[in-house]
Amino acid sequence: MIFLHYVTASIVTYNYGFLLLHPAYVCREGLQSEFSSCSREQICHNQNPDFQWKINFDTATSLTNWIDRLKLQCADSYMLGLFGSVEFLGQLAGSFVFPPMADKFGRRIFTVAGVYVQALSFIMMILTRNIIVYLFSIFMLGVAYSNKNSISYSHLMEYSGNHGSFITGLLQQTGNLTSQLEIQLVFSRQIQNEKFKANQNHQKQQSLLKLLLSTENTITNIGMINVCRLASCTTFYLFNFYIKYLPVNIYMIGVAMGMSCFGYLFSDVIIQRFDVIKCLKLSYGITSSVLVIIVFINPALINVYVYSFMFFILKSFVCMSYSAIFVAHVQIFDSRILATTFGICGIFSRLFALFIPMIAELENKQMPLIIVMGMNILAFGATLFLKRL
Repeated sequence: MIFLHYVTASIVTYNYGFLLLHPAYVCREGLQSEFSSCSREQICHNQNPDFQWKINFDTATSLTNWIDRLKLQCADSYMLGLFGSVEFLGQLAGSFVFPPMADKFGRRIFTVAGVYVQALSFIMMILTRNIIVYLFSIFMLGVAYSNKNSISYSHLMEYSGNHGSFITGLLQQTGNLTSQLEIQLVFSRQIQNEKFKANQNHQKQQSLLKLLLSTENTITNIGMINVCRLASCTTFYLFNFYIKYLPVNIYMIGVAMGMSCFGYLFSDVIIQRFDVIKCLKLSYGITSSVLVIIVFINPALINVYVYSFMFFILKSFVCMSYSAIFVAHVQIFDSRILATTFGICGIFSRLFALFIPMIAELENKQMPLIIVMGMNILAFGATLFLKRL
């Protein structure tokens, strides 16, 4: 049941670009006997009563998706972005409310509730064509998504015993890329507990604020790691929405980016052999370089397989940086404020995530790429100022 809970969440979360992909249209007007290709602007602004249009399902980009189902052909860009923002809002709300309640009342009831909430959300979207119902359902999917990553995962590990590593790996490779972050978080918490137990008899109790202000490099590290996390979060999720605007074979790009989960494995190898900060530098350096190429090179001049491979490299190193950030917390922050630094960074990234779908829908379609390129360059610079304990 939990396995299906993990897999089905990806159907919406990682496919907004396809669910909200505008199709190709054909139109005819007046005495014309045949339909000819036309644009979305033409079908939305033509007031001639003799004007007719329909979706051209003979093209590869014309899908039976939410654009047709919810009659969004003439919807403003902000409306399309709202679908993703509502899910991120649900994730934000769910992460604040349910994990503390699960610790108090037990994880099982919230795990089961998350499964049913997710199933009910899908049922509502299947049975209705109302935009408000869809937005509410997506909000609840966001709540269930957060519930899955923080509660269901922990509950599953309680019953996995010696097979925990196998089950964890299985979940990672079946579409739920972000659950790897939870593994790193659990790992970080274990280290935090060990450090705390070793030092609690030698250190005096201090106020949290005093620790934040007095511990060496803490404020600088919080600022720099926030820059890194915002860059990784934005780049990771942006292409779930922006992929529909890429002027190439978006299905091949989608497959290439879907294979990027191996970036999590690369992260572990590099961290073990070198250093987590070096891993972050490498990740943002390569991500920035690939984005510079994508921004300034005409896709028509690049072989589609090469272009797809570039996105595979891009998303792989984004996954690597996303994973390394969680491990970096353990090495750059005092164990007594580790949970607080996780919380601070989590709040900033989740709040900023609300705007990621809107960035993807900017009128200038080159601007989202320029924004993430700039953010990753800044993140690379930020890694130069990160200091270990």
